[in-house]
Amino acid sequence: MPLCTEQELLDFMRETAYKPMTYQELEKHFGIANAEEFKAFLRMLTRNGERRKNLIDAHGSLRRAGENELAAGRLQAHPKGFAFLLPEEPDHPDVYIHANDLQSAMNGDTVLVRVTSKSDNGSRLEGEVVRVVKRAVTQVVGLFTSHDSFGFVVPDDKRINKDIFIRQESFLGGFRTEGRR
Repeated sequence: MPLCTEQELLDFMRETAYKPMTYQELEKHFGIANAEEFKAFLRMLTRNGERRKNLIDAHGSLRRAGENELAAGRLQAHPKGFAFLLPEEPDHPDVYIHANDLQSAMNGDTVLVRVTSKSDNGSRLEGEVVRVVKRAVTQVVGLFTSHDSFGFVVPDDKRINKDIFIRQESFLGGFRTEGRR
């Protein structure tokens, strides 16, 4: 008998903070300690998947049904770090994107987002950026700081809440600075 029942697994996956997890991560989370429990757990996951309640993604992670939905649109960033996808499809609701799920996307970029969770009525969606389709900003104004083999630009635009890494080979004009300018 597994330490985790099917209902416990489904309840866990319905939690707002749930992110797709691999078999191994679920095994650790539920404290499955021996081979017999693990086999029973895998059988339960397989039965669960056959009933199409959950899906295994390309990375081997267990997702809630409906989470593989992709949406394209423009990213609207907030100075606090999070963002919203404003979808191209007019009836598609906006998608909230946590700062950790933005990848390299910035305000105004056209992006492709994977929906990772939905409220029960489908009105509130959360997602993660899968790909930047088109950059809205190709030049950034900010404070440049140089180090031995790389530099950073701290953007003046507060909606760009990440420093931008620049390799030394990409320094324009070949100039080097020591510290801040």
